[in-house]
Amino acid sequence: MEIAFIVVAFLLGFGAATVRLPPLVGYLIAGFVLHAFGFESTEAIDVIAELGVLLLLFGIGLKLKLKTLARPVVWAGASLHMVGTTAAIGTIFIVLGALGMPLASDLSAAQALLVGFAFSFSSTVFAVKALEERNEAASLAGRIAIGTLIVQDIFAVVFLTVAVDTPPSIWAIPMVALVIAARPLYAWLLDRAGHGELLILLGLCLAVGAGAETFELVGLKADLGALIVGLSLANHRRAAELAERLLGFKDILLIGFFLSIGLDGAPGGAELLVAPIDDAGQLELETLIDMLAAAALAVVSVLALTWLIDERWPELAFFDLDQTRETFPAFFVTTAAAIQAAGSPWLSAPMRKIGWTLILAAVGASVVGGVTTVSDALGGLIVGLTAAAIVRYAFGTSAGLPSTGRIRSDLAQLGVSADTLGYLDDQPKVGVVLTGASTDGTGYFVTVLGRDSWS
Repeated sequence: MEIAFIVVAFLLGFGAATVRLPPLVGYLIAGFVLHAFGFESTEAIDVIAELGVLLLLFGIGLKLKLKTLARPVVWAGASLHMVGTTAAIGTIFIVLGALGMPLASDLSAAQALLVGFAFSFSSTVFAVKALEERNEAASLAGRIAIGTLIVQDIFAVVFLTVAVDTPPSIWAIPMVALVIAARPLYAWLLDRAGHGELLILLGLCLAVGAGAETFELVGLKADLGALIVGLSLANHRRAAELAERLLGFKDILLIGFFLSIGLDGAPGGAELLVAPIDDAGQLELETLIDMLAAAALAVVSVLALTWLIDERWPELAFFDLDQTRETFPAFFVTTAAAIQAAGSPWLSAPMRKIGWTLILAAVGASVVGGVTTVSDALGGLIVGLTAAAIVRYAFGTSAGLPSTGRIRSDLAQLGVSADTLGYLDDQPKVGVVLTGASTDGTGYFVTVLGRDSWS
């Protein structure tokens, strides 16, 4: 393996941590930087990345109770979210196709819905890593979030089973049953594995051998196998110890996963346009509307400015990164900046930092690689920010203090009927504190933690 991979990953991961960003952002940027200088992903990096993901899902299984997946808020919430997102995004692409927009115009209704279905998924690796770094993976909200991600993975397995030309082996169901039935054997080994390196080696064997490889033999997803083996041991008295011992090993391997993403190349215009919208799928509909409106205004601005400066209409193939020089300012920079800025009022401080860091890293890699020019990139940032500002001015913003009416409504959803409610004169630096009384005369304090409460 190139020593440059390790050195650059450490330096940029350390730099990200220094500015209070998750180190994984630094690892992603390291991949983009290395790719810009001609490095590519290797077979060793891919193997390390796969092992990291398998251990991550195995660890999730060890910590997650099956009753969490049985909660209606998990399976019903995940199902409704996927159906709603599929319908909403699919409809948007159908409308864009009817208007003759490039890429979308080539999609049938079924393909547009398939794109919407893809938008409904979240990255399990990114989400769990972020929860672990904030020590929230074991909290109620963290367990529900992870449970929702697992339900999404189950949907993905079902979809791939139905959609692929080569279905799983007829032995798939018996093999899954056998893997689960072997729990007493896993438990017996875990009881006798001690507390040293043998325990770590057992974890690797269970995740990779009993789980991943067994599932791949019958045409099922390997990572699902690692997850199921972990789930089968979740109630074992040493499950938490095994997960803890694998933690550092898993984190090192996951660096390979984040590096491999960047080494595959800087995202193009379409990817930068899609990524923030995909994150918006987890937010409220109004956020998505703001982002789409900002993106539309950014596209119109690019077309208009290109006409005013060069007296020509640019080729709409500029969704391809290699064609961004055909517009001024750079199309992918303009749209990405507009979408990120429009969604910022609904994003927490770390998410805003991650978004802008990824956009600036991609822009830097594109400039270094000769894909766009510095002037086009700077112009794109300015026009994108301006488009977002216009949208936020027209539609309003969620930034600022929440109204007492909104808080009263939120309290009602929690079963608290507020009679009086008002802000305290002396407010803390983080959050907002109100005081009031319920309809039965009981006094209370209400602390509202906003988007930056954990930054």
